[in-house]
Amino acid sequence: MNEREPAVRASTLELSGIDEMAEYGEERKAKYGLTETGLLVNRFLLGAQYLSKMDEDNRTVVKVKDSFNELFLYVGEFYSQSLEKLDELEQSDDLMVIGKVSLSTNQGYLSKRFYAESIIKISEATRKYLEAETVHNLDSRLRKITKIISAGIRDEDEIAKIMESPRYARGIKERLEKKGSVDIEKFRSSIEHFIDGNKTGNRDVVLNLIKSFREITYEEIIERTENKVGAEEIDQIINNLLAEGEITEIKSGVYKYIP
Repeated sequence: MNEREPAVRASTLELSGIDEMAEYGEERKAKYGLTETGLLVNRFLLGAQYLSKMDEDNRTVVKVKDSFNELFLYVGEFYSQSLEKLDELEQSDDLMVIGKVSLSTNQGYLSKRFYAESIIKISEATRKYLEAETVHNLDSRLRKITKIISAGIRDEDEIAKIMESPRYARGIKERLEKKGSVDIEKFRSSIEHFIDGNKTGNRDVVLNLIKSFREITYEEIIERTENKVGAEEIDQIINNLLAEGEITEIKSGVYKYIP
């Protein structure tokens, strides 16, 4: 039995930019979507929100969105026995989607579809965490790719050392061979906008949590945010809220909202 490819974290920012197909493997070649950033995607993990579902050619299609774009997901064979679960979803429900990229070519034209293998309802905090991790991973990859391009590196082993991943190296080498470069700036503003917005969202999470209690300790804030925000950022948010007069520290490490 052939093992399925592990799912890679990917946002719609990258999935929507798949414009090449790559094949790897000895006996039975696996098809991968090659993104504009050189990411090889066979199966993917996506944090998103549910929008709607519809029928197309006797197949269920689910529409979801993350912080960047909407994505249509055809319900694949791995999910077909659980279609009834889709009826339990409401608009804007937070989801973790495991999906697969299906690619074909016809007269040089690349056709792509995204299939949902599994759709799991999760908390808002978990969905935001998945998105943040995915974007920070993309940001880190792009910084390393910038170094590779600036140094004119084309050897796959050297690329793998910088990327700390043979798989990333294969995709980037393939991208450079086919397109010559990677348009880093195309993604920079989207990443920066997400990071800035995510910081604002985390501030609201912490502030609303403090508002919910007559008083709350620092340890409780860490615990109730499920470690999704990060202690260093929580420290900064709390300091800012204190400086802005939104909260007060009634005793060491215990905070209260000021109406």
